[in-house]
Amino acid sequence: MRKIFNFRNLPANWKNFFRSRTSKLSSKSSPRPQSLLTLSSCNSSPSFSLSILSVIIGPLILLFFIPFYIRPTVYSGDEPHYLILANSIRFDRDLELGSDYEVVRNGSNRAGKIFTGIPLDHHTVITISDSNGFSKSLGAWHDFFDADHRARWNIPRPPPLPQKYNEKSARAIGWPLVIAGTSLLMPWISIESLAKVLSHICVFLTSVFVALVLKKRGASPTSWFAGGLCIFLGSSYWIYANSAFADPLLGLIVASSIFCLEFSVYPIALACLMILGAWVKFQFLPIALVLVVLSFLRYSSKNFLKIIIVSAGGIIALIVFNLMEYGHISPPMRWLQSNPIEAFRYFFVNPSTSILIRNPWLVAVLTAFCLPQVRHAIRIAPSFWLLLGSLIIVPLSWGFYSGGYCYPGRLILPALIPAALLFGALFDVAEKKGKILLCISLATSILVNFAASVSDPRATWTPTLEWLGVLSSPFLN
Repeated sequence: MRKIFNFRNLPANWKNFFRSRTSKLSSKSSPRPQSLLTLSSCNSSPSFSLSILSVIIGPLILLFFIPFYIRPTVYSGDEPHYLILANSIRFDRDLELGSDYEVVRNGSNRAGKIFTGIPLDHHTVITISDSNGFSKSLGAWHDFFDADHRARWNIPRPPPLPQKYNEKSARAIGWPLVIAGTSLLMPWISIESLAKVLSHICVFLTSVFVALVLKKRGASPTSWFAGGLCIFLGSSYWIYANSAFADPLLGLIVASSIFCLEFSVYPIALACLMILGAWVKFQFLPIALVLVVLSFLRYSSKNFLKIIIVSAGGIIALIVFNLMEYGHISPPMRWLQSNPIEAFRYFFVNPSTSILIRNPWLVAVLTAFCLPQVRHAIRIAPSFWLLLGSLIIVPLSWGFYSGGYCYPGRLILPALIPAALLFGALFDVAEKKGKILLCISLATSILVNFAASVSDPRATWTPTLEWLGVLSSPFLN
């Protein structure tokens, strides 16, 4: 059978490899490495033409926006807190949020329409200014005002607060900055609506990058279309497209980074994407480190040096920002260690939260790779597993692996992106019966995620199987 994933294997002799690779750093040019993903198209199975696919895409985009038409407002979780920060950046030109939460409680819609007049928990860090004007962090707002939070994480009760203190965002500011910056270009759109529109655009572009990787490596139109559709309508990203969470933007960062790595192009853009990911979520830093390692293997010495210089500048800027705003170089949100076994059960085993139930095409991918002929046809190198593994291990290691109050599986969504590439490759090598089974799994995924995206979030956002009872949703009545 033909090889679909023909990743460049890492050298067996690591010592000689790094010696030769280091010597290239001083050379003027380096040979371009072989592709991470090589598709040789010799499958004679029928495929849709581009003209037919272009006709299909229009109605699918309309279908994609139906949940937004049904529920144009944010719902809960971290969404209102991202909106408060975005509004503060856009209209107050600052990151001081204490007054913003008071304004929301007094009737402002800065946290979203449904949170007008609601006393929200503050997702902030308490800081004071020293004699030199620098900030000093005293702890998270929940450390001072939430006894349940202290008991859960065994945090001692902090000393009483001083009379005057500031509240800075405990959330990374990357996503609110994108929302606020875009709002300057489109001031007639509310921050709430703009955040949801941007989330839709991010998910759409993520699926486009998945399709482009498959297309540029020789996959048939049907195969790269199927790979993109896995993300666009067949995954939980559809639910998060209709939200103000930062995860759609993070998915776009991962997908576009894979595109840059795959074709060894746009080194400065790749560095900027890694920096943006770190500003969007500090948990992205380990993944960014993996991307740096892969770029060392993928790019010429000159381009790799560009990546290092730009990335270092972005990380230094982040460190300086943390030092000025919070009084320390580390991110404002402390790292809380999880129980990886419990996190694994949450993501893959528990039927009320498993991503396998919510994304059935993943089951098809896992099942297919149990077959020897598939493993022979699709060869995956360590570099691919390194990236996929980092996208899984990081959420397994994070204390809030559930993502707080949200639709289940939020923090592991980026792992669906390389999985969608595998699905597209499987579709390209499969015979007729295999393609039918893959189509059934993808169609089932689309139906499941459509039901979840239009149903009542009070059912879908809780760890329960009630979300299957979508017909009883008040949003459909």
